[in-house]
Amino acid sequence: MQEALNVVVKWAVIEGLNISPHKTSIVPFTNRMNTDGLGPLTLYGKELTMLDMGKYLGVTLDSKLNWNQHLQKIINKAQTTFAVVRYTCGKKWGLRPNMVQWLYTRVNRPSIIHGALVWWSKAMQKTTETQLGRIQRMACLAITGAMKLTPTAAMEILLNLTLLDMVIQVEARMALYRLHILKQPANPKAEAGLPYIWKNVSDPLLEMRVDHTTPVYYYYYSKVFSVIMDWDHWKSKDPVFPEEALIWFTDSSKANSGTGSGIFGLRPNRSFSFPLGKFATVFQTKIYAILQCECENIRRAYKKKQILIFSDSQAALKTLSGPKVTSRLVAECLDALSALASLMRLPSPGCRGIPGNEEADKLARQASATPLLGPQMGLGIPKCSIREAIKNWTEMQHLRAWIDLPDLRHGKLFIGRPCKKRADDLLKLSRHQLKMVTAIYTGHAPVRGHMYTTGPFDGDPICRFCGMETEKEQHIVCCCKTLARQRYNVFGRVTVEPKDISTASIRDLCRFIRSAGFPWFVRHSHLI
Repeated sequence: MQEALNVVVKWAVIEGLNISPHKTSIVPFTNRMNTDGLGPLTLYGKELTMLDMGKYLGVTLDSKLNWNQHLQKIINKAQTTFAVVRYTCGKKWGLRPNMVQWLYTRVNRPSIIHGALVWWSKAMQKTTETQLGRIQRMACLAITGAMKLTPTAAMEILLNLTLLDMVIQVEARMALYRLHILKQPANPKAEAGLPYIWKNVSDPLLEMRVDHTTPVYYYYYSKVFSVIMDWDHWKSKDPVFPEEALIWFTDSSKANSGTGSGIFGLRPNRSFSFPLGKFATVFQTKIYAILQCECENIRRAYKKKQILIFSDSQAALKTLSGPKVTSRLVAECLDALSALASLMRLPSPGCRGIPGNEEADKLARQASATPLLGPQMGLGIPKCSIREAIKNWTEMQHLRAWIDLPDLRHGKLFIGRPCKKRADDLLKLSRHQLKMVTAIYTGHAPVRGHMYTTGPFDGDPICRFCGMETEKEQHIVCCCKTLARQRYNVFGRVTVEPKDISTASIRDLCRFIRSAGFPWFVRHSHLI
């Protein structure tokens, strides 16, 4: 160990660097109980301190590499940080629910999942899942203002908040995917500890050829071609083209059957359609159409001619004119522009009705309806599709965990499955409204039946409206006869099923609660 440290000192001297002994410590990463043989170590004649843990780039590394110290620190930090948020809101006052949710998902949660690629295995342990669940429960209660006994799983499904251990796995998988693109290490699937996360968070798209690449900068192509986005020039729909110029129109199409690109040439009189499979994005099909125009011009050996390639995609044109490229397809398109060695102009028709553009659109629709012969990832999988695939995996895992829970009968009936639109609508409500709706969905409202079961109410749990059945959330919302008129006015039916409530709009549910005039959402102390 001392010899290795001396090598580091010699290298620092050669490079003109200086290592401070006061800021340097030693952390032995070993399972040995006795570390006497590892020291003492000296740097510039001063003995270095031997520690049990150290911090590097925000991750606490302990000598056993069991990540206990790191987990405890991030949990304490998250709880302390979110406690400040709790001081800014109460049950009916304070920050709106969407702001509290933003603070949790954009400020608090990123600090928890930092460095997940290193310590993700710790999140797979049951004790860690329980500790992380407490943080998420604190956030759910702060967002919804629900009763203290409201189950965490029901609030997570209602707010579409993924379990923290799943979020950590997804973050680790995305980091591993980025390393796979950079080929650092050369084969991430073979590195120690990484094959499990590679196989656990999996999707067929992750094994396909990718379109994303390391950033490449092109500064010299502005002299080869120019990009023109003059929308006013096309308002007359009768533009005048240079007589000697070669005119090409490009377009793309995306349908359920697949994607495709089409190019139509006025001069020369040529047309092509290219099926591109199901995984190509609209942006990729636009770029591919421009690339095929360039390849056709290269094949015809056009030199020192003015070539006009028309495209209706601002994203494609701005990407080609920008200096930074992160797509293999865009890089190939720019290389083809350089090989063509002609004056290229990429204008954009700003509206429909142009004959050349309409012909290219027909060819593109024809291509999207044609099956691709061969592998479906014709242009490589873009990074946005990878994110979408991992997001779908997360949603399926969250739904499976929700279904496998043994209890929460009421929540499963009324909530159903996670829904992003419903979660967005809930976050637009006021704190008082969200508290009421959450109580109905989760089955933890201050009604007589629930309060009688949990203990605060020791009177008669019969429904105060109809006096026939036990006053439960499902009875009041679905089948209480006294509230039949209010139910019909809102939902169009005298009685409803729990699955009808799970698919009903949040606005309708709030209207029913308001029209029914539930007093227990305003004050429920009279129940006891």
